[in-house]
Amino acid sequence: MFDPRNEGIGKFGRNSDVDAAEDIWSAGGDYTFAASAETLYVSSSDGGDTMDVTVVGLDADGVETTATVTLAGQAGVVLPGTWLRTYRAYISGATAPAGDVYVGTEAAPTVGVPAAGNVRAKIDVGVGQTLMALCTVPAEVDGRTVQRAYIADMLLTVLPGSPAGVDIDFSLYVRESGGIFLSKSSLGLTDTQPSLFRPFTKAIQVPPLADIKLRVDSVSSANSKVSGEFAVFYEFV
Repeated sequence: MFDPRNEGIGKFGRNSDVDAAEDIWSAGGDYTFAASAETLYVSSSDGGDTMDVTVVGLDADGVETTATVTLAGQAGVVLPGTWLRTYRAYISGATAPAGDVYVGTEAAPTVGVPAAGNVRAKIDVGVGQTLMALCTVPAEVDGRTVQRAYIADMLLTVLPGSPAGVDIDFSLYVRESGGIFLSKSSLGLTDTQPSLFRPFTKAIQVPPLADIKLRVDSVSSANSKVSGEFAVFYEFV
């Protein structure tokens, strides 16, 4: 039975330059979910950054895993193991980076910045952690098998600085393993009605290894700014 006291994850993200249909994460554009487990590297756009970065995601078997590496400026620092998903990263030391920090598939990214389709996570300078309104339900967390998960709610906002009169349509999407993304809830917002919190009377049930994301489906004006968040709770076997 679903119990909101069980463990889960809260995901929140921002896209500060929406020009068309895009996912809600700080790197902008469409997020690339890996087709299979891959080797990942962490780098900075600033050659002087040498602080610790912690990455959270799923290993090749869908088990939630965490790893911490030390930046080497713009060079790619390899993460241990292979990664099926990456959905959170943060600066874990006492020093803030001078550049944007990337988790990506390139061992030697140009000036520390992987090509758009090779980015799996981004920490914007001055923020300290990723802003990604997306995740994947683990198969296992802390040695416990996840039986199913439940999406409890979502919050979407048109941020200040968006063009006057903007009209934006949003959706919550879920893709089960081996399937396609399906819209589970949609809403529209404008700059005069800029925010809406939607609790789901019946939580949306999703299986392990399902991908979840918030997305802008359409926008009437380029250079719009949006944020979104949702809560997911895990039920263990």
